[in-house]
Amino acid sequence: MARGKIQNPDPVIIRISRYCNIWEEVQECPECHGECMATLEVPVIDHMHGGFLTERDGECPTCEGRGWIELEEPEDA
Repeated sequence: MARGKIQNPDPVIIRISRYCNIWEEVQECPECHGECMATLEVPVIDHMHGGFLTERDGECPTCEGRGWIELEEPEDA
């Protein structure tokens, strides 16, 4: 769970146009909330003390920096 972020249990559906006049419904990224950036843990090499983790802003790994993800297709049983 991201610090300082409010987690919305309901997915936010948005419409995007990848091609001219063709609209698709997609889900807003639950990790970055459509901002395309997220706080990531990055390893820092330290030969004397074995290294450590630090935080930095970077491209969201969940949506790959797009701000949205594809809707999951319901599986028919």
